[in-house]
Parts: sequence; C-alpha cells; structure tokens
Amino acid sequence: MRTEAPLTLLSVEDDSIQQQLICRMLERQGYCVVTAGSAEQGLEMLVRQPVDLILMDVNLPGMDGYTATQWLRAREKAQGKAQWHPVIIITASDTPDDWRRASECGADDYLTKPLKPHQLAAKVAIMMRLYSSYQELKHTRKMRALGQMAAGVAHDFNNILQTIDGNAEMLAEDAAGNSLLQESIEEIQRAGRRGKRLIDEMLLYVSEAPPILEPLDLASWLAEYADELQHQLPSAVSLHVSLPAHPWVRGNAGQLERVLDNLCGNAIKAIKATGHLTLETWQGRKYGGICVTDSGEGIAPDDLETIFDPFFTTRDVNEGTGLGLAVVESIIQRHGGRISVESQLGEGTTFTLSFPLTTY
Repeated sequence: MRTEAPLTLLSVEDDSIQQQLICRMLERQGYCVVTAGSAEQGLEMLVRQPVDLILMDVNLPGMDGYTATQWLRAREKAQGKAQWHPVIIITASDTPDDWRRASECGADDYLTKPLKPHQLAAKVAIMMRLYSSYQELKHTRKMRALGQMAAGVAHDFNNILQTIDGNAEMLAEDAAGNSLLQESIEEIQRAGRRGKRLIDEMLLYVSEAPPILEPLDLASWLAEYADELQHQLPSAVSLHVSLPAHPWVRGNAGQLERVLDNLCGNAIKAIKATGHLTLETWQGRKYGGICVTDSGEGIAPDDLETIFDPFFTTRDVNEGTGLGLAVVESIIQRHGGRISVESQLGEGTTFTLSFPLTTY
C-alpha cells in the first residue's frame, strides 16, 4: 500500500455493550477502531477521519444501516471519487430479504449477531486484503504513467534546459536597451523555468525516498505559514485562520510548505472575483490535520475522480503542469497520512489533510 497509516475501522453501533465487544475483538487483531453511535455521526466522521473499513449495524437511531450505506455509495458516486469504503453490514436478522437488502444498498459483506470473534476477524482480514489490493492497483496505475518516463528523460532534459537558460542569460546582456528583444528573451527564460518545475515535480512524485520527519506542532507551524501567506494574497482574497486544535504529528516542514503552497495557490486561482481562504486545524482521537477551504468556483463532480492523477489539469496550456495535486498526494502519503476533498460548484472546495497523531 502507498501509506503507512494504520488500518482504521469505523464501527457504527448504538448499543454500548456491543460496541465495546467489537472494539475488543478488533483491537486484539491490531486494528485501530473508531466508533459512532448513529449513522449520521459515522458519515460525518468520514469527512475528516481516515477510515479503511466500516462495520455498519442495521438497527440504528434515525437513519438505518442500509440507508446509510446506500447514501454513502450515492455520495461517492456524486463526488466522482475513486475512493472505496468497504462496508460490512451487521444485524441480528438472517433472512433472505436481509441479505438481498445488504447487497442492494452497496454493502460488501454481511455478519449476523451474536458476533463470534473468529468470524469477525476473518471477515475483516479478507476485506482488508481486498482493500490493500485495490489501493496498490490505484498506485501502480498512476506510477506506470510517469515513472519510466521521468527516470529516462529527467537528466537529459535538465541538460537541455541549462543550455537554453545559459544562452538566454548571455543574450540578455547583449540585448540591453532593446526592449523588444529583451521581452522575447524573458519569455524564453519563463518557459525554461516552467520546464525545470515540471521535471522537479516529476522526480518528486516518483521518488521513493522517505522524507525526514520530526515532531511538529501543526497549529504553530500553520500560524507562521499564514503570516507569510498574508503578504502574498491579492487584495480581493481575505485570509481566515482558525487554530482550535494543536495536533502534534511527525512531519517535514519543507514538504508540508510545498503542499500548502499548492493548495492555497489553487484556491486563490479558483476565486474569480472576491472571496475568502480559510486555514484551520482539527484533531480527532488518532488523527489530526489541516483543512484548506476556499469560496471559489468549486470542482466539477466529473473532475473530482481524477484531480490527483498526474498531468490532469483543468487550466489552460502554460498555466499548470498537471502534477501539483499528484505531488501533494504523494507527499501526504509519505507522511503516513491521507488527503480528501469535498467540493460544490459555485460554493467552494475543502481539502482535508489527515496525519497520525504523535507525542512531542
């Protein structure tokens, strides 16, 4: 798998005794278990809490488990996400109609109460193997599109760009006073910088070298980052910073700065007139992180599925390399974390960065 984050299971169960039993069974198997007492609470947790598998009880207060699973599948489809949340339905009933409803709502497996430890452990283990294979397949497809090309052309391409840049500098000295010629030379230099940036991003994306991680207070780090960002914002964009949580994570400040530069840069471009950009910290039981929210034009549902793919871009030619978000995702995953996105056309976009918590 691409990430070293622990496998996290979400148990949605309103009976506290059953919930404790499920937690004990799974924690003994080495899983991290987070809990919710209702379907609504569980679905809300999915926005910020990285989850690898969902155990969904059927009889819940408010929305039942079948409806919640169906709603989850509909949301994944509407958002255009390639992310799959495996769901195992749990119920005390064991009729053909129950099995049919579980299948039709989009559940991946089915367990009946009273739960038996060996059955629960086996079901979860099988589903986790499928989930790991699914994640690995996603990663392999992305890397295949870029890896061989980046390794083969990066060195030669950099030599070509150095030759172009060096000659452009000499031409600029000879063209002093000729504004028309200087403008052409500057355009050559800008194109060279775009080429260099593309190569750097390609190499960073395909690199397998792990970053050097140190304990990092995300709130303090984000406050310093926001101070610098404030001076770079256009007057039409207002910056809001909210630090209600102080999650400590293991991070590489330089690489995380690159992540925020990309996300904030995209947010500013998405705000066509006036609007706001919000940076906010958050913290759960096992994870904490940062939300980057803008009031821009939003992302089309069809594009959400592919925004993290290399070379995908909705911008015009020469306005982006199409590697920015692919690099962002790669950096986050090398930190053992996750990145998710929620967006509505005309209303804005939120990127949520999630990292395993650590002690300082």
